[in-house]
Amino acid sequence: MPNTSPTVELTADTVPNRFLTAADWNDPRYTALREEFNTLYRDEMGGKPHPTHARFPETIVTHWSREWEYPWAVLNCEAEPGMRIVDLGCGGSPLIPYFAWRVGCKATGVDLNLSSSEGQTLRGFPHDPSEVVPEADWVIASMADTGLPDASFDRVICISVLEHVGEDVAIATLREMRRLLAPGGRVLITTDVDGAHRTLTTHYTRLLELAAEAGLRLRGETDFTPPTDRESHRGTYDVVGMVFEAA
Repeated sequence: MPNTSPTVELTADTVPNRFLTAADWNDPRYTALREEFNTLYRDEMGGKPHPTHARFPETIVTHWSREWEYPWAVLNCEAEPGMRIVDLGCGGSPLIPYFAWRVGCKATGVDLNLSSSEGQTLRGFPHDPSEVVPEADWVIASMADTGLPDASFDRVICISVLEHVGEDVAIATLREMRRLLAPGGRVLITTDVDGAHRTLTTHYTRLLELAAEAGLRLRGETDFTPPTDRESHRGTYDVVGMVFEAA
């Protein structure tokens, strides 16, 4: 695949553990990566827009909140060529092709459903993900029980999934993340916070507690103070980003 990586320096966030906000849309790093993901979906993967939540369907963004969640994950992952990266509950995420094609990582996608291009989960893939991105490994399994080897990944990613499962699955998944994590590795999680349009099961504050119990601790600066101008940007502060390392 052609390497069209952004020319903007993709430095990590100063405070990675935080609410993701509308201000991120104006950050040149986030803008460059958002455009990069659009290119992946539209021109290279031949993906379809999200049926209900693509703000600009012509750019083939799967879901409006992913416009800052995916860039946040890339920036704070700080991936390097050759790193082993797994995306749990990956669905049709562009993260796997991005890390495989743009960065040169050994990428793995794990999901219970990797065969359907309909609905909300796999809209980015026009057909079998293993055909679209043969450079990656694709595993049909629960994110709570992947069957992958211990300590086999430098980065473990989970984007907007854990808040939609019961606490038992969340606990098992966080333990699985810790098991998969290689020494010096990172776990990156985003989670919805609120909103009448959400179907949430586990709040991010509870996930922080469960992560600690699973042997994970926050990595880097932390500020979970809700933005003060929330009402002026309704719907844009529904997501939190968290970076963990082994405790």
